[in-house]
Amino acid sequence: MHRKDCRLKYKEEEGMRITLVQPYITSAVERQFYNIQSFGLSKELVKYASEVSILTSNLIWQNADRNFNPFKRYEEVIDGFKVAYLPTLGDCLSQPLMPTLIWELAKTRPDAVQVADDFQLSTLATVIWSVFSTKPVFVYQGMYGYVSSLPWLHKLYLALLGKIVYRFSKGFIAKTEAAKEFLVSQGVKSNKIKVVPVGFVREKYYEAKGDILKKLTNINQGRILLNVGRLAPEKDQKTLILAMEIIRRRHPDTYLVILGDGSQKNNLLGLIKEKGLQESVFIISQKIPNEKMNLIYSESFLCLIPATYEIFNMTMLECLACGRPVIACNTGGMADVIKDRADGYLFDEHDYTAVAKYVCSLLEDQDKYREFCRNAKRESEKFDWQVLAKEFIEFYERNWAR
Repeated sequence: MHRKDCRLKYKEEEGMRITLVQPYITSAVERQFYNIQSFGLSKELVKYASEVSILTSNLIWQNADRNFNPFKRYEEVIDGFKVAYLPTLGDCLSQPLMPTLIWELAKTRPDAVQVADDFQLSTLATVIWSVFSTKPVFVYQGMYGYVSSLPWLHKLYLALLGKIVYRFSKGFIAKTEAAKEFLVSQGVKSNKIKVVPVGFVREKYYEAKGDILKKLTNINQGRILLNVGRLAPEKDQKTLILAMEIIRRRHPDTYLVILGDGSQKNNLLGLIKEKGLQESVFIISQKIPNEKMNLIYSESFLCLIPATYEIFNMTMLECLACGRPVIACNTGGMADVIKDRADGYLFDEHDYTAVAKYVCSLLEDQDKYREFCRNAKRESEKFDWQVLAKEFIEFYERNWAR
């Protein structure tokens, strides 16, 4: 599809100008930050639009710039799109306060604006601006439930200010079917919503030989089950440790490696000791460079994702692309992506016996395992940004005149 095929109908001579408003983002790879979503999408959008800009908070620079100034505006051009890191007065409940957002938004002269989630203050400000500017705003919705820490506040916000977002947004792109259902429950008409999953830069993830995990854990031989993520209650690594107690009885040469750090680390280490799994379950908090993650996935037998609330797990896509099955909790993005009993298994939350059953099934049936690996690679092709970016452009165009 060429750029001229994706232009808005009202503008035949120029390509579309697209602005993404993203409250938080990570910066360029050379500074060891990473954002597979906004950067990956924007890299593909520039193929169909005349200009793509991202507006985000400058707070990401705190850990990279010793002379960080919260009132300073940073800017860079990456792969053809522009990223502006705006002055930020502070953060309130994960809401960066960017006083120059509207001015910066107007400067980009967008034909279409994409914002993140209905509950973000930056989304509300952008939608209100759109009422006066007549520019269409599209919400890219990932949330599919109320914020667990302050659900009453989230409900109150959506009941009052959220109605503005729902009424004046031109359309909604839901990351998952669960996100679409949540929007419908809030009163958004289903014909205003399109489900487009999160994508990734697939070419970065491929099967390759590596021994990083074995060196970090001193595992000489055996199969490694992998989990990657923050050590937080909703990530539910406890379920995996309980499953390992069962798995090790049948397959003592199987190991679990958890890559991550967080508030639950000491609790998890305590459970590992309580179950006597110190020699078979390892928590590694050392950061692995993103460019080496395909080696990590390839070294593992499969990936485990027990999270009870997960908007869209990027590890899932990356692992599939490396030809490894995924066993995941049946929620959020995992429920949409994993083809149960084809390239992995889905289980109910906290059901460690099901996890153990599915792991053992693949350990004991090599033909099934190889089939799952082939299916995983093939399924991952659907989530390349090169495929998905076209759907965003087409949705913008189709809903412009609505």
